[in-house]
Amino acid sequence: MKKYWFLVGILLVALLAVGCGKGGSDYSDCVKVVYELEGGIYQNCERAVTQYYRFDGGAISPPDKLSGEEIKRTGFVLQGWYKTRTVAADGTVTYSEPWDFTRDTVGAEGVTLYACWKKEIRYTFDICYRDENGAVTVINSYAVDAGEAFDDYLDYADTRAGYTFTGQYRDADGNPLTADFRHPGGDTETSVQVFCDYIKGEYAIVRTAAELRAKKNANIYLMNDIDFGGGEFSGFGDYKGTIEGNGYTVSNFRLTYDVNDLVTDDDLDSEGGILRVALFRNVSGATVRNVTFSDFTVIVDTGLTKTKRIYVAPLCLKATGATFENVTVSGEWSVKKLPQDSFEADGRLTVITEPSGFIPEGDSSSFTSVTVRFTRVTD
Repeated sequence: MKKYWFLVGILLVALLAVGCGKGGSDYSDCVKVVYELEGGIYQNCERAVTQYYRFDGGAISPPDKLSGEEIKRTGFVLQGWYKTRTVAADGTVTYSEPWDFTRDTVGAEGVTLYACWKKEIRYTFDICYRDENGAVTVINSYAVDAGEAFDDYLDYADTRAGYTFTGQYRDADGNPLTADFRHPGGDTETSVQVFCDYIKGEYAIVRTAAELRAKKNANIYLMNDIDFGGGEFSGFGDYKGTIEGNGYTVSNFRLTYDVNDLVTDDDLDSEGGILRVALFRNVSGATVRNVTFSDFTVIVDTGLTKTKRIYVAPLCLKATGATFENVTVSGEWSVKKLPQDSFEADGRLTVITEPSGFIPEGDSSSFTSVTVRFTRVTD
């Protein structure tokens, strides 16, 4: 370290870097070092940089290390400095005898060093999709190293407006990406296109029971059969969205409800104090299609005396402007406890076995290829 600072001290006094500036001093007693930039730019100048060292011989430092100013060449990376520059008959330039600034020393005769540039090769993963006409659009890109694994860590796939990413990435041939999909690198700039699967509209992609519970009020796009394993599910409540079931089945759950959630609905009964139990209580402008709900149970269990009526529906209790298409429902119901012993005998428990309990007169709701099977079980 002391030797290095001693050298810098000498340079501050006796070293002059001559490049684009003018020099008129006598350097006959100095060691001359020339740096040919070979297309590079240093301090806004393309000419060679000449340094004069006032010593008989020793270690040297390149201009950028001494000044802290970078030597640049657009589209290239400085690979190193070399003693020999060779031009072939076809004009190809090669460099040999690399200079090691940590070991090599310059003699009293001086030296000329040549900058060797390596073309800066850019590798990218391009996040893409094909539109309805087959045209490819690049959403965004990641600059990566050769051999780097693909990772959409900024979730560019989720940024396509008006569409929902399904979570499936594919290569240019349409094959699903594997976990170890990597950039191949190469001698030239290479962009690897990664294509994303989309569905039109804004949906919650649902694959598990936990996701269905969390996203039950959203537009839902099922990607798997969902088995609750006998666990609880409170249904979809008053629903206004779209469920695309893709032919999958939601099964093996106990449909739950809040016994304190009593409402007044003149369409059902003017008395009020109504407890509603259904997969869909009030469906308004919603669409539910291509889905099966099976192997679920409803247990009527409430002793709340202010409950005046109970409506139980396996699918939909009330529909307004709703569309149900290719929906199959299969479940069982039972009674454990009612507010009064005569509650059922008095006609206050209504169990609906049709696709919907109530549809307003003149309403446009439609039920196409909808099958409902709802069976009472007793101890």
